[in-house]
Amino acid sequence: MKKILGLDLGTNSIGWALVEIDDVNKIVRIIGLGSRILSMDAGEINTFETGGKLPSTAAQRTTDRTTRKLNERFLLRRDRIHCVLNLLNALPEHYKVLIDFETEKGYKSGKFKKGIEVKFAYTKDEKGKSHFLFMDSYKEMLEEFKTMNPSLFYFKKNGKETRIPYDWTQYYLRKKALKEEISKEELAWIILSFNQKRGYEKTIGQDEKKQKEGELSEIFIGKVKSVIEIGIKEDQTFYEIILVDENKNEIYRYKEESSFQITNIDDLKEVEVISKYDEEGNINNKNTVYTIKEIRNLKIIDVKYTDRKSKENIVFEVALETGWIKEQQSRFLPKWKDTNRDFIIKTSYDIDGNRILKGSDKGRNINAPKEEDWTLLKLKTETALSSFNSKNKTVGVASYIYSELLKNSNQKINGDLITVIERKYYREELEKIFERQIKTGKHPELEDVELYKKAINLLYPNNENHRNTLESYLSSDEITPFSKLITEDVILYQRDLKSKKSLIANCVYEKENYIKIDKKTGKEYQESLKGIHKANPLYQEFRIWQFIKRLKIIQLESDENNEVLINQDVSETILKSEVKEKLFEYLNNREFITQSVLLKHLGLS
Repeated sequence: MKKILGLDLGTNSIGWALVEIDDVNKIVRIIGLGSRILSMDAGEINTFETGGKLPSTAAQRTTDRTTRKLNERFLLRRDRIHCVLNLLNALPEHYKVLIDFETEKGYKSGKFKKGIEVKFAYTKDEKGKSHFLFMDSYKEMLEEFKTMNPSLFYFKKNGKETRIPYDWTQYYLRKKALKEEISKEELAWIILSFNQKRGYEKTIGQDEKKQKEGELSEIFIGKVKSVIEIGIKEDQTFYEIILVDENKNEIYRYKEESSFQITNIDDLKEVEVISKYDEEGNINNKNTVYTIKEIRNLKIIDVKYTDRKSKENIVFEVALETGWIKEQQSRFLPKWKDTNRDFIIKTSYDIDGNRILKGSDKGRNINAPKEEDWTLLKLKTETALSSFNSKNKTVGVASYIYSELLKNSNQKINGDLITVIERKYYREELEKIFERQIKTGKHPELEDVELYKKAINLLYPNNENHRNTLESYLSSDEITPFSKLITEDVILYQRDLKSKKSLIANCVYEKENYIKIDKKTGKEYQESLKGIHKANPLYQEFRIWQFIKRLKIIQLESDENNEVLINQDVSETILKSEVKEKLFEYLNNREFITQSVLLKHLGLS
């Protein structure tokens, strides 16, 4: 008698069977069989078959949980917007009747009735036929399309001629709302649209470059005021470029080298200024480095091998149409010749605007990221958007999208025209829309004080402190209350990051003033208090005083009673209470300090 286990291993299942064989009586008996199905979707199966690493179960749960949280927060924002818009009487009747504005306990809701959800801009007649609610505005938009280019009235999609979509009316209305009056329902549709795509908000510590000791780094956006050709050298033309700020004050001028002019007036460029401190803590302008960061779509003239070698990769040079040479490594020589690619270009200049010829790249870092690179998408979108807004004296996103659709209707909006951008563009547009609609005088509800108080009491029935903060906006001439409430408190609200308390160490001295009992052992204990975060101003003050208290001043050599004394501690003589207080004020306003600077401040050098 012997037993045999058989396994059938597949890509997303395992089959098994356990049999018992009696060789004497020639009997085979099946003891058990079955299969184990590995639940994997098409993406996971493809990753598995290509040898990729599948995410762990915990990682997948985290991803799914994050998706649920984002969806839940989106719905919560929408419910709150419904409540405010209902007070403003801005919701169309077919939409309003399907929303519960109060729960059984009397609290505000704003949720759709169970199992029902309806589109804002579409209503149905008695026969169930759908009708677009803002047809007059749609016809106005079509007239603009016909004027710009009659062939754009219809565009091809999947090989078929298709009418301009009704939903594009939203971009037309957002552009129109910046200059003209729109109806309350149209304004409500616009407000709800901002809840769906609201941009990327920076939080504390995010996307901030870490400051190195002894350096000060500043980043600003400069607008090109003028481009002047100043000479030719070695097939490269030199152009002097002057950058200005929003107030048209000159902030920097530098010399750009290229075989032809690539920078034009009104272009926007990101400038990073890195200044270095000297031993006395002052900025030395001679060592200041200006780094110009931009994105450009350039044609590749040639790709060729070099004499240099790498352990695993080949080293090759990419010749760009501007005359620049980029060195790159790869396992294979890419087929880039005679193609166009997006490049992120960082060029370093000195205070006089001359390129700093440092390193193998001669001060010019040319990076060719992947097309789906997040940094590339963000920089590319924001550069195009900022340039358009600057030239057309407008704000936000909608005017840019609408302008591009007028030029070419057969293109994707989300993921093509607009990918990853900062939330400030949506904030500016929404605030300007409210400002313009209030100035028209056709929407008195937006300035109704009693209505505003009802709105904040509805949204924050139990938060008296925040209600008082919101009510204080009524006394400000610069803030439009309803605009501030809808924009900052509802649509573009960003919750603070929660602290990870488990990563903060326990205090070794302070404990809670109550006794806790361990459920497993039954022993009594006092739980330790958490230590203070290192970024807390109180802790920073403590560190300075700790430094002052531990500070020792050693006199290397002194003469006392005709006797030579070496390495004498004179801290108590010099560091008296009033000296320590002044030293604290001095240190509290400095990023770092050296021994020579400290001794000079104390008058000991």
